[in-house]
Amino acid sequence: YTLGGLKKISAEDLSQALTGKTYGAAFAVDDDAFVLGGATRPQDFATQMQVLAAYLAEPGWQSTGYDRLKGIYPTILSQLGSTPSGVFQRDSEALLRSGDARWKTPTAEQVAGSTIQTARALVEAALSRDPVEVIVVGDTT
Repeated sequence: YTLGGLKKISAEDLSQALTGKTYGAAFAVDDDAFVLGGATRPQDFATQMQVLAAYLAEPGWQSTGYDRLKGIYPTILSQLGSTPSGVFQRDSEALLRSGDARWKTPTAEQVAGSTIQTARALVEAALSRDPVEVIVVGDTT
């Protein structure tokens, strides 16, 4: 999601434009929500909020980041399978949910066959029907 940049700026150009700022933008899937989050320091709080708002309002959905992830995914799976903690990270979500297939780590073949358009449709459908919650934690003074 974040590797796809924004409508008007790529992820790489955004990173370069905000050199010197401490901010984060990460997308995750939770039990009942998509989560867009980040972490910063008090002096960069405004930048952090602007970045997250931009990703929510105008994600770029550029395929470059998605294609990059698809290319390295087999290596990620190999690394996860090489240590006990990696195997736990890879398998624990499904195991803790009675083997629910929605929480299984996708295979390399599943990821290779996926498209950015499918991911976009899922996220946009959720955003069109579900409320957006904003949670801020920490020193924002």
